Parts: sequence; structure tokens; C-alpha cells
Amino acid sequence: MEQRSKFEGRSPDEINSGIEANIPVGRLGTSEDIAGLVAFLCSERAGFLAATNINSDGGAAAGML
Repeated sequence: MEQRSKFEGRSPDEINSGIEANIPVGRLGTSEDIAGLVAFLCSERAGFLAATNINSDGGAAAGML
């Protein structure tokens, strides 16, 4: 982020705000968001899932359609 900040002449907070504006849930993901998905996938509740892709991106990929 530091290199991008220097290249664009904007602060990291300004860059993050621009990224967040394009994510439907309105925020960047956290390690807890990913950990929750991993915990689910490792649980018996995910036992019927097979050969699938799961986007953990706050809906950003859906906005690109």
C-alpha cells in the first residue's frame, strides 16, 4: 500500500476509502471474515459442498457482472 500511496500521491486512508466504495458491504474484509469461512468449510455443515468456488469479497465480484 505504501508504494501505491506514493505513486498515486494519496494517503492509504484515501486509497482504502476508494476501494471500500466499490465493495457492496462497504468495508474491507478482515482476517476474521476469512477465518469464519474456513471454519464453516471445515465443519460438518459444509459436508455436501463439492467442486465449488466461493468468493469472500463482500460482493465485489458480483458488482463486476
